[in-house]
Amino acid sequence: MARLAGLLEAPIAVRSRVRHGTVFSFAVPPGKALRALEPAVSRAKAPLGLTLQGRLMLLVEDEPAVREGLVVLLKAWGASVLDFDSVAALQAWLAGSPNDAPDLLLVDYRLPLGLTGRDALAAARRQWPGRQLPAIVITGITIGGHESKAAEHDFHLLIKPVLKNKLRAMIAFKLGVR
Repeated sequence: MARLAGLLEAPIAVRSRVRHGTVFSFAVPPGKALRALEPAVSRAKAPLGLTLQGRLMLLVEDEPAVREGLVVLLKAWGASVLDFDSVAALQAWLAGSPNDAPDLLLVDYRLPLGLTGRDALAAARRQWPGRQLPAIVITGITIGGHESKAAEHDFHLLIKPVLKNKLRAMIAFKLGVR
């Protein structure tokens, strides 16, 4: 405490009462305000170069923590998000004949019951034939071979763990925004 008081050029005060304890304090001299600080909130609201305001994202991810994290992130970027934990849950929603097609499909590669992200993409794309639905498939499988499937089924691949800046850049690319 003495060192800190010395660095701040503040005298140390001591008060003590028997059986009650001791209080050490020091008074810091007032400083000068150099300049007014700009509010940081305006910069933190949306990521640089990407806003998903008005965009509908369809997410299929079976891991609850990953799904919830992606939902929070996409919503923070301004998107509306429909999220599902399986191909079956997605198909049940599609059976209700939704009108609005998503702007982007974001799906995990490995899904329950031996299904894959390609199955989820096929189900969603059957719902809106003739409409190009851009897609990103996320996988933890680093073994090669996905590249040919990505080209064949018209999606881009991201390998886990996906950094948010990499995801943001891929979404911007797929949606044609900067």
